[in-house]
Amino acid sequence: MIRELATVLSNEQCYEGGYVAWFDAPTLAATGHTPGQFVMVRCSDEGGDPEFSRAFSYHRAEEGRIALLYAVAGRGTAWLAGRRRGDTVSLYGPLGNGFR
Repeated sequence: MIRELATVLSNEQCYEGGYVAWFDAPTLAATGHTPGQFVMVRCSDEGGDPEFSRAFSYHRAEEGRIALLYAVAGRGTAWLAGRRRGDTVSLYGPLGNGFR
């Protein structure tokens, strides 16, 4: 498992309530994750609420960056939707066994 403080490259709404966020995360992008694995995203500022991380499946990983596709469904994902280019987000993964 790798922990990485990733920089937001973009975070765009792609459909009503749905976003795709790209992160500069060279270590996570290079791990060779398999389909079905996921990363945990700390969806709050340090010491903020909600305290728990959220699980997100990899949408894409390429050339030092990863993308997560998500729908706003609560406080954590609403916080993530508010992140802008240059913001940092704590990620860790890859987790899970993936599909066989």
